Amino acid sequence: MAELNAIEEDQTESESSDNGSEIVKFQLTKKYVADQNKILSKENDNEKYISRPSQLDLSVPSFKPSNLPTTIDTDLLTSRFHKFDDCPENYVSWKDTFKCVENEISATAAEELDLLLQYTGLQSSKQVKSIKVANTGNPSSALERACNRLDSRYGSPEKVESALKMMLSVVPKITYKDKNKLFELSDVLAEIRAVKEKPEYSVLLSFYDPAVGVNPTILKLPAGLQSKMA
Repeated sequence: MAELNAIEEDQTESESSDNGSEIVKFQLTKKYVADQNKILSKENDNEKYISRPSQLDLSVPSFKPSNLPTTIDTDLLTSRFHKFDDCPENYVSWKDTFKCVENEISATAAEELDLLLQYTGLQSSKQVKSIKVANTGNPSSALERACNRLDSRYGSPEKVESALKMMLSVVPKITYKDKNKLFELSDVLAEIRAVKEKPEYSVLLSFYDPAVGVNPTILKLPAGLQSKMA
């Protein structure tokens, strides 16, 4: 009888042990499944996030601020801008180039004043610097006054006309051997014509329209060319 009771107790303990193992296995399996579901959920979220750019309308151009030029663009513009040599005969073309650069870049009055100071000559830069110092704190006024000073000092019609007339007068009489001199004369005449097209200079430079203004230039040409123009 005692042996039978011992066998039944062993069986009961064995069954309890088996039941405990099954419970542990079930709990571990449940935890594993839960962990896998979390991983899959994160992967799905990542895929959704990565795929969002494909929903953008690729036909819409990217935003590019128009009033903020890049350093490269600015450098390209200023690279074609030469320094003023303080000669009235070259002031008109220099000013035209400066205005072109000024219109194509987005700059404050202070920055334009610095640009003007950088690209003026030895004497003209002194005047710009003096005006800048006298108008500290008001760059707009300084820029306007500096431009007016340069116009008055180097770009007045009388000074430009006088300088161009001097350029033409120093070209010597040309022979057929002096082909380079022909190009020099042509360049001076082309510059006079370009400046003459501007209203503020057209009146004074109209001197070169009648014969009295043209004949001195014709006399500089070789005899054969003079006869063709007679």
